[in-house]
Amino acid sequence: MADPPTSTTEPTDPGPPEPNGPARSSLKTLLVYGLCIGGLFAIRFLPPVDTHVVQPYTALVAIGAELIVKAFGTEIVRDDLVIRSPDFSLVIQEECNGISALLIFLAAVLAHPVAPLKKLFGIALGIPAIYVFNEIRVVSLYYIKWHWPAAFDVMHEYVWQALVIIFAIVAWLFWAGLCDRSRQGKHGEAAAR
Repeated sequence: MADPPTSTTEPTDPGPPEPNGPARSSLKTLLVYGLCIGGLFAIRFLPPVDTHVVQPYTALVAIGAELIVKAFGTEIVRDDLVIRSPDFSLVIQEECNGISALLIFLAAVLAHPVAPLKKLFGIALGIPAIYVFNEIRVVSLYYIKWHWPAAFDVMHEYVWQALVIIFAIVAWLFWAGLCDRSRQGKHGEAAAR
């Protein structure tokens, strides 16, 4: 005996949710970010990395600040990581070099689920952007200390510290948005075909 015909209008069971749904993907990205940020900060504090990467980068920040301040016609002298004017000195310490913001940005780029070439593009754009923003910070702090010394500590420890971190996050959001729009555009083109 043959089976009775089935109706094509019966609802079909969608089955269990996809194992790689958006929530799982977000959780995976967050986990990868945590591993990246922890790993990058651990690597950052290794003595060889401090000696061969962090200290030269901090010196580069001091040299950049010196060149910018001199370009504005201000007479200063740089002695390693110290910028001296006739009235005061500004020491560029490792906390002032913007590396924490760079590591936050790098971890976010590395954790974002896109192709490696897009990650390299993000890193190539983000590192110089954060460096330049941090130079603006250091130079502005020099002039704040010169013209408004009472505000220096607040601007240095709270305002600019937060702004550099926020800039790194905004830079990542901008890059991730470009990557996501690019990916959506490709999916839209494929669906139209």
